[in-house]
Amino acid sequence: MKKHLLPSLLGLAILATSGSAQAATRTVFISGSDLTDGSSTAGALGVAMPDAVNSSVLINLTLPKGFKPNSTATLQLRMVGGGLSCGITLTAAGTFRLRPGAVVAITPSPASGLTIVGAGTFTTPAAAIQVFTKKFKLAPPTSGAGQKTGDTVAVIIGRAGGGAGDTCVGSLTVTSVKFTYQIP
Repeated sequence: MKKHLLPSLLGLAILATSGSAQAATRTVFISGSDLTDGSSTAGALGVAMPDAVNSSVLINLTLPKGFKPNSTATLQLRMVGGGLSCGITLTAAGTFRLRPGAVVAITPSPASGLTIVGAGTFTTPAAAIQVFTKKFKLAPPTSGAGQKTGDTVAVIIGRAGGGAGDTCVGSLTVTSVKFTYQIP
């Protein structure tokens, strides 16, 4: 019986070690009707970010119960429109961070902890009315009190519609946001 115990314990140790490398996460979806606009137009599907102007979408969220303190979360914007096979340029503009008893922190990126994943300019799908996505990371700000459960964070994502890389002539509509965060 002792001969079988050692391989079983080794197998259990390997499982425990390999499983600890990945952080446990939860996901919350934010509807497009719950988004607000900076210099854009709110509509039935979400927030439209027009071409030829610098526009933005404001994503207000409260870090939920179980949010792992000072961990990095992801925001995945789901969008439609803009045009067919053309360039859209999005920017991680910054954040407002609110915590009871603390001074409101208004921080432009990259110090805000908000960063875009991959290139800021990307190509829209070739098919009409196809949903596409773009990810952003939300890490604790480089200075301040970090981020934890109960903090309210307003994330500002911009469209550089007047920029050279943004070649789409139509409005881009942010229809929802997938917010994924780590849990302890």
